[in-house]
Amino acid sequence: MYAPAFAAEPRGITLLFTHDLHARLEPDGRPGKSPSGGFARLSALAIKERAKNPGGTLLLDAGDFCSGTLFDSILAQEAPELNAMGAMGYDAVTFGNHDFEAGPGNVALELAAANNPRRPAILLSNTLLDPEKPGLTALAKAFAAWPVKKYAVFERNGLRIGIFGLMGRQASGYVQTPGISFTDPVAAASETVKALREKEKCGLVIALSHSGTASDRHGRDNSEDEELAKAVPGIDVIISGHTHSLLKTPLTAGKTLIVSSGYWGRNLGILELEKDPAGGFRAARYELRHAGAGPVDEEILGMVDRWKAKIDELYLAKYGLKYDSPVAWSFGFTPPAQVENSTEPLAMGDLAADAFRAGLKAAEGPAYKYAAAAVIPLGLIKSSLFEGEIKTPDIFRVMPIGAGVDGKAGHSVAAFHLYGADLLRLLEADATIARRNPDARLMTAGIRFSWSFSAPPFARVKEVSLEEPDGSYKPLEEGRLYRIVTSEHAALYMRLFFNPPIVPLNSEGTPLKNIKEALVLSGGPGERIALKEWVALAHFLSSFPRTGPGGLPQVPDRYRTPRPSITVLP
Repeated sequence: MYAPAFAAEPRGITLLFTHDLHARLEPDGRPGKSPSGGFARLSALAIKERAKNPGGTLLLDAGDFCSGTLFDSILAQEAPELNAMGAMGYDAVTFGNHDFEAGPGNVALELAAANNPRRPAILLSNTLLDPEKPGLTALAKAFAAWPVKKYAVFERNGLRIGIFGLMGRQASGYVQTPGISFTDPVAAASETVKALREKEKCGLVIALSHSGTASDRHGRDNSEDEELAKAVPGIDVIISGHTHSLLKTPLTAGKTLIVSSGYWGRNLGILELEKDPAGGFRAARYELRHAGAGPVDEEILGMVDRWKAKIDELYLAKYGLKYDSPVAWSFGFTPPAQVENSTEPLAMGDLAADAFRAGLKAAEGPAYKYAAAAVIPLGLIKSSLFEGEIKTPDIFRVMPIGAGVDGKAGHSVAAFHLYGADLLRLLEADATIARRNPDARLMTAGIRFSWSFSAPPFARVKEVSLEEPDGSYKPLEEGRLYRIVTSEHAALYMRLFFNPPIVPLNSEGTPLKNIKEALVLSGGPGERIALKEWVALAHFLSSFPRTGPGGLPQVPDRYRTPRPSITVLP
């Protein structure tokens, strides 16, 4: 698999790097464009670069290598990302916030399933686990067995190189698992760098930092890695993940180089270092090599194909779906990058909200109880549908986040009741917070409302009406119970981020003891399973008239433009 080592003149140190891979083991393709990325293409590029400097190369990743594709569905059984990265020759990785997303039990199983003889060091210098918390005992044992460490020391071309992993402040805020916490990243970095310099006698120190540079994808100031470089000058190189940044030239802060290669494995970052006569290191070569058309690593390709078959067997079969099967034909929706940044209504959101309502009605059958509205935070929608044939993986990527309370990949659809007053609070948060944080932007069905930009925060909503069973709309009544359909993940955030919490209720207005009571269950009488968000979307797409090319269901024209459900007043 690896190119044979051969004698060559020392070339200093070569760092090959990635971050924010998000389980893109397969190339990211779309109609009319050449596919890019994929682990087999990245591996081929790494083999070629490693051959140029066999004694002085490191392959590193700065976190979020999981979460985003159907490969997450076999994380606990096959650990596809870590096993593939081991086969590719990654030397060290750190965890990003999404790498904890599957839940502590699944992450523990993932580490146990990562059985490739060569596997990367996992480095977490500011992560704390409380083994006394539910579900954390197994993860703490798995961390100890790997072992997960604060740092590791490598020797390349006679130089001792210290590498450590770090979770940034904003990224750590997305990890909501009780018992997993993070110390201050600057303090942890200072302590670790001191150990690497003084105890380990390292001449080169590298941070795998899941923190970010410049603004994040929502435009919020988030240049944590530049702050880190200024606060801890003993770091020579920061490989910066989390904000999906693509840095065409390294950022510098003092003697520290900060590099980023973009997301989804579309590029392999290459940084050749040489000693700077003035002290430290400088970039002798910096390149973001595009993982486009070209050679592939056949071993990695074979592994990916075997895992696709496992996905069919272990996950998709229960939903009546197959990995490579076409589901529908679509016109092009808003591109994925614009979806995540949007503060405006989106037709993709309308489609998803309608899918939730349709999924609930189909699952309950004759026992269906009317749901007045569907509510989906934009933060749950991570991609979009391109023009052309839509296959199962394309649909999963729209709503891929995490694992549900059932432990399976993808969050589940939930239906419960809220009083009109709490629905109004949700809409007020949309009108106020979503202008600064698009993740909070609500995609809805069955709700029409107006709000005034000039009104005070959380007092901006003016008129709200909800759909009745006969299709008419009536003004919202704050004291009335309404049944809504949403995501179990959204229900969690209603509890966590509203004060007082917005609590799911039953039809009598009594708080539910557990969100499991609200999960929408589908399937026959023999086995009722939780309806996943993305599965609701897949089934909704397959229900459209078969008027598309090849007799595929065609997404109707009504989804070409957003519904006029929101009116913004001066």
